[in-house]
Order: sequence, then structure tokens, then C-alpha cells
Amino acid sequence: DRSPSRGLGDVYKRQGGAVVVPLTAAEKMAKKDEAELNKAAMVEAEQQKLEEIKEVYRVRASKRASAGKKRQERSAIEIQAQSRMLKQRLERVKGTGGYRDMLRTRESLPIWAKREAIVRLVDENSVVVLSGATGSGKSTQVPQFLLDHYIESNRGSEVNILVTQPRRISAISLCERVAAERCEEVGQTVGYSIRLENRISGATALTFVTTGLLLRRLQEDAELQGVSHVVIDEVHEVGREEGREGGSWHGREWHGLWWNLFQICSSNLGETPIIFFAPCI
Repeated sequence: DRSPSRGLGDVYKRQGGAVVVPLTAAEKMAKKDEAELNKAAMVEAEQQKLEEIKEVYRVRASKRASAGKKRQERSAIEIQAQSRMLKQRLERVKGTGGYRDMLRTRESLPIWAKREAIVRLVDENSVVVLSGATGSGKSTQVPQFLLDHYIESNRGSEVNILVTQPRRISAISLCERVAAERCEEVGQTVGYSIRLENRISGATALTFVTTGLLLRRLQEDAELQGVSHVVIDEVHEVGREEGREGGSWHGREWHGLWWNLFQICSSNLGETPIIFFAPCI
């Protein structure tokens, strides 16, 4: 029997052992050329995949920039019409048994009693830090407090909230939970956007994203055009998670995230409030 031996030659098995026959110079050169060709093919395939991913992000960035521009360029009549539509839809949903059941569950959460105070704080400040125990309802309820406040005030079309999560699975699961509490499908008023996947529409006013995606978006649009609020959930984990969704962001990139958020706070004079969620201190 013959079997290859790791670059040393062919092994001829015998009953009492094995004899290694060295490769000739030509055979060694052929193997080396084959290995280099395989390596080049792998590098080319990885490069092509990277370019495809970059193209997806470029298309997304273009669409977001276009959507943000369109959102800012809407006429007063369009804004009022969309606000009325959102309010009418919310009023219809409130009359259903499913919504009432969900509302009772929401009202039992500790954070519900702070609803009006939280909305007032966000209205009056450009930066708000909320600290609460796990399970208090920060992640699912605070974004809804803001959304419902705007809708009930006939300003629903003005709101476009981004809520960050440290991991993709948490962004998706929280989005599904919030959509269920509002008795709607994911991608309507509530959606999510993660690497190479999103479920949003023109009516989406509350979007769950990964922290890494927010960083990428800030790199593309430092002013976050069309975004009304930014919510940073699990702030104590920012920089620890796999923000690149498969690879880690470098420390300087996380520094850039904080710097961009600081610039938004200081230059927009509160036009884009930023809310941080932290565990109990």
C-alpha cells in the first residue's frame, strides 16, 4: 500500500514498518506550486466575499442616506398625514383584546410607574442615563414610551428611534417581543437591522440594531440624519461584544463611537437625544 507522507515523499508500508521515499526536486516544485495556487485561490475568494459585503453596505448606506434626506424634506402636509395615520392605527389596536392583555403585562413591570418621568427627562435633556435592575423593562418599554408619546401627541412621523444591542440575537428577540406587545408584525412600526439582514419598512419608527452597526452608520453619516433618538442598551458591554459580528472592533473605533455620540450631543443641542441603559449602580 502507498500513502502520502507530509511532504517527505511516498510511504511504502511493509509488514515490519515503513520506508520513506524522498520526493524528487520536480515533485517538490510541483507540490509547492500547487500549494501556492490553492493559497492564491483562497485569498481571491475571501477578497471577493469581502467586496460583496462592502457592496451590500454601500447600497444600504445609500438607501439610508436617501431615506434620511427624504424624511427631512417631507412637507408639513405629509408629516401631519403620516402622524394622523399612526395615531389612528394605535387607537384601533388599543381596542383589541390582544393589546389589552399585553398592556396588563407591561403595566406590571417596575419601570411602567416611571413612564411620564422618563419621557419628560428625554424631552428636556440631550443625554439621559437610566439605571435599573435586569427585568425592570428598560429595553422593551422605554423605546415604546417615547414612540407612543410622539404618536399620541400627533407627532408620530417625527420619531425614528435606534436602539442598540450588543448581540444580533438580542436585537432580533427584543424586536420580536416589542412588535408582539404592539400586536403587529416585525417590519411595520418596529423592525431590526443587523449585518446583511434587516426587516424594516417606510413605516418603521423603532429599529433595533447592533452596536457595531451603529458605529458603521456613524462612520457613514456622523449626523445620523433622520434619526430622532439613540438608545444605547447594555452600555457596560459596549466594546466587549463582537461588534464586527464575527470579529472585534479595535479600541480606537469604539473611541470613535463615543466621540461621534458626544459630537451629536454638543452640536445638535438636543435634537437627537441619547439614552444610555445601565445596570443598577
